Amino acid sequence: MEISIAQLLCRRCKAVAASYTLIVFAIVLMLVLLATVAAGDDKTLNVCIPQHTAQNALLSQLANTISHHKPDKNTHIRLQGMQLANIDQILFTDNPFKGNQANQTLSPELRDRAVQEHCDYILVVAIPEVSTARSPQPNVASPNVQSTTNTYDPYMRRQDPENYVRVKYQLYARDPAKPPVEGFVTTHDAAPYQAVVAQALDLLGNQVFAKLAK
Repeated sequence: MEISIAQLLCRRCKAVAASYTLIVFAIVLMLVLLATVAAGDDKTLNVCIPQHTAQNALLSQLANTISHHKPDKNTHIRLQGMQLANIDQILFTDNPFKGNQANQTLSPELRDRAVQEHCDYILVVAIPEVSTARSPQPNVASPNVQSTTNTYDPYMRRQDPENYVRVKYQLYARDPAKPPVEGFVTTHDAAPYQAVVAQALDLLGNQVFAKLAK
């Protein structure tokens, strides 16, 4: 039985299409395998955020900010933020009468809890410091010198309605022999102070990622 040229061409096209399909499948499979191997090289560090009460919305936001970062391209380190709720004592002060000169360490309760929860780092966040914007005002005693205030005076708020937020933090390693890393973030905006605090915590989460994952 004779086979027409059209039939031969059709068979040839089908064979070529099948070959291309196999090639594409092999490439996709190779990419999946490479992605799996790369993901296997990622190292996850657990960053625990202690608090005295139950779940806190702002600290939950901070934990999410820390967790949402993709692994660093060079170190392949990713961070997992998590809250440690209901901690009675977070920091232990050796001598409260020394004021700012007193040494602070993690309390035994927090250390034990951190070990139980497999924390690699413990992030202690201070209460955000919120102040109104500082506006230059005339100095009656010295006209050539401007004085600033930090009150909720309505006139000043109209001149410069921004809220200033500063958040300090201490980053402790699981190894008690390592000294803590201290830092702070600041930001300001004309938005309500709750929104400015949220902005500051996002900055804090980004800063912690840069310190630990880079």
